[in-house]
Amino acid sequence: MTTFDEIAKQMKNQGMSQAQIAKWGRLGGAEQTSTPTPTVSVAQSKSKSTTTTPTKKKSSKKRTGTPSKSKIAEYWLFDQMPKCSEDMDEETRFAVYDSLTAFQKKLAIIDWGEPCCWACGMWKDTDNDITDPTETNPLKSWDGVKWLEICHIVPHSLGGNEEVDNLVLLCKSCHKMAPNVKNPERMKQFITDKKSESSIQMEVIEKMDFSKADVEYLVENSEQLFSYIYENTSFHFGQGIHLQDLLWNTEDWLQEQKQKPNTDKN
Repeated sequence: MTTFDEIAKQMKNQGMSQAQIAKWGRLGGAEQTSTPTPTVSVAQSKSKSTTTTPTKKKSSKKRTGTPSKSKIAEYWLFDQMPKCSEDMDEETRFAVYDSLTAFQKKLAIIDWGEPCCWACGMWKDTDNDITDPTETNPLKSWDGVKWLEICHIVPHSLGGNEEVDNLVLLCKSCHKMAPNVKNPERMKQFITDKKSESSIQMEVIEKMDFSKADVEYLVENSEQLFSYIYENTSFHFGQGIHLQDLLWNTEDWLQEQKQKPNTDKN
């Protein structure tokens, strides 16, 4: 069997260039048969390209400078809300509130002087509160909040831009859960429907249904209660203790006290 090296040597002796020799196979020390490597014709290449899985077309829009968090807050609070004057009576103010969309009502109850997630209402600290008495724009405090993320209403990959009307401010957790669809109303619906942490806590507390006598007893014996909670409650690293766990242990401890024969609790 004639090896490729022998064929290549003959070609070289006949004055063929390395490029011409390379067309017939791989140069080097490895032995090969004289059978040429199969090639794909132009027609075959085009045929194959039509059967490949289409890739998602990237947006042709270029990203521009993203507005600051205070600019985003200013747009939704001032530009997208009906104006209320200080001389309005209470009835008129309620009428204005009733005219708002569900999304606007969710934003209207936010304490805009204390930056928080627009969806769940999460608030962390007072590190960015405005302390300068000469500052006339309280929304400046939003610029320094690192734990709030700028979220696109319509994703950039679906044609969304970097304008304030396409941006909202969410915590990291809500940003992960936020919709990634072209319909902007879905993001507004997500923010509107997302329950705040405080409302969830109130729901849990209401379900426990402690009586006035129970509450008074818990306050009087808070040191014993906290010891019981500490001994009977754990938590996942980085998450803290869940409110539901605290309330369940409080209920369990209270039930134990009621079952003791010598307790003063009736």
